[in-house]
Amino acid sequence: GRGRYVAPEHLPTTHGHLSVHHRGFGFVGRDDGPDIFIPPAGMATALSGDLVQVVVENEDERGLSGRIVNILQRGRDQVTGEYVVQDDQAFVRPLRRDFPEFIPVRGRTGSEAAEPAHGDWVVARLLHPQSRDEHLHAHQVQRLNSGQDLTDDLDAVVAEYGLPPPYTDEEAAAAAHLVAQIIDREDLTENLTMTID
Repeated sequence: GRGRYVAPEHLPTTHGHLSVHHRGFGFVGRDDGPDIFIPPAGMATALSGDLVQVVVENEDERGLSGRIVNILQRGRDQVTGEYVVQDDQAFVRPLRRDFPEFIPVRGRTGSEAAEPAHGDWVVARLLHPQSRDEHLHAHQVQRLNSGQDLTDDLDAVVAEYGLPPPYTDEEAAAAAHLVAQIIDREDLTENLTMTID
């Protein structure tokens, strides 16, 4: 400010978790203050979910804006996505829209014998860049399925968001023995009703 310079380690900083918009900018949410807008040029190598250290560089009527100076903790080590092959280069196209659209796949990890094909759903381990000169890439960890039908897509969603597995046979049998309760109902259909979803 005002034509003066300061060493980065002496700048006042704050920290919070980053949420990235699909257009490339993001916001750092804090427990002790308003969110901080991060333009694309200030994102460094951070991804959605990372705990980041931020320097606030501007404050106006729209709020605070700044740039990320350090990544304190990575939010994710793996991502679920579509396996895509273009010009002999393999990519993972993440299911999440707050991640880069295509992440290059370099090498394989794990012992699964089946090589994924274009269009398969896979789980990939993220290899985060250690500097601005490096780029995000991934190792393929696991092929989920062929991605040919709705069940395959649902399995990918379950894997990405850590949803519970389907009910077991024992749970389904127990549910079949449940008896519906009789509930007294009152007709309120003449009243004006509003819901907030």
